[in-house]
Amino acid sequence: MVRKVSREVDSVDQFRDFMTARLYGVDVAQKVLVQGDWQAASLNTVIDTSLAPFLSNPGLTLDRGPDATIPAEAVGGLAMALYELCTNSMKYGALAEGRGPVVLSRSVHGQTVVLEWEESAPTDPDASESFGTRLIRSSLVGVRGGGRVEYNVAAGRVHAEFSWPDASLVAASPSERTA
Repeated sequence: MVRKVSREVDSVDQFRDFMTARLYGVDVAQKVLVQGDWQAASLNTVIDTSLAPFLSNPGLTLDRGPDATIPAEAVGGLAMALYELCTNSMKYGALAEGRGPVVLSRSVHGQTVVLEWEESAPTDPDASESFGTRLIRSSLVGVRGGGRVEYNVAAGRVHAEFSWPDASLVAASPSERTA
């Protein structure tokens, strides 16, 4: 991560900001997982902890849908992706100067949890394949039962949709049942 970030920054200050954001996401994930004995975590807890520095921004709306669980292997990636989305929005997007709106909503469809970020950006967002973009798009890689991320940046809009099987509903795999 350090090597990748160092290739994408132009100054020591920028490097510090990038690394601080990534380490904050890792710290949040560690705390949530330790509190939950390294098991699946509450989505509300992951969201509240990841976005704590941004919750006072009047442009950010959290649609408190049903709570759900997120598999332990996805907590770190999701925490870092949410922090990345907020950081980018604070610097360049709808949360800069509290303009908004940014809406983070969640829903459960059958056994699938869906978390959606919708941002109306005041300027055309950067659609390049930066480290942050790759971090967001890969945030649910390796989730048992399949995790999916759709991330689209278009004129005046940033949209991210994260979905995964609710950890409390996913049955153990056949190999885990026979162990």
